[in-house]
Amino acid sequence: MFQTKSLKIVHTHIHPHSTPSRANTSATPTASTPPKASQAKAPLSIKIVTYNINGAKNKLSTTLFLANQAKIDALLVQEIHYYEDGTHLRVANMAKHRGWTAFVTHDSHHDPRGGAAIFIRNSSENIKLPINTTPAIALEGRAISIGCCIKGVTTTLTSIYLHADPEKRGQHKSKT
Repeated sequence: MFQTKSLKIVHTHIHPHSTPSRANTSATPTASTPPKASQAKAPLSIKIVTYNINGAKNKLSTTLFLANQAKIDALLVQEIHYYEDGTHLRVANMAKHRGWTAFVTHDSHHDPRGGAAIFIRNSSENIKLPINTTPAIALEGRAISIGCCIKGVTTTLTSIYLHADPEKRGQHKSKT
């Protein structure tokens, strides 16, 4: 769980063999005392999902379609992969066609299984992007971060891929 001022964001991880439509994430305001019934406002609701897609080819279009139907606000994706046929270069156009703004970093042909992305649903009422948002990229293309505004709170979203094997994960982290 990540805390950002008065917004509590529950971050849910989806297994690679499940679909984003099964995500159950929400955000609610935090306070030491709940408001009185007469003062109660509608609870904040936001959906931020992380998903290890294990290769975007033949999966990303459907994933974005399902995430859009589930009204997911932000989709943080790992293992986009690098493809010799150029599929990795078409991710942003595919996302735009499905109603998303994409921020993508790919690994290279030297290490094709990594890469990370952040997709923001264009029709989201919860997340607003500044004009000309430039992502920060780290860990040789395995991490990407963007600044955004969630329900009026300026924050940073980060999607990061580190290998499951502790030795390889340590190698990635030591390159920072």
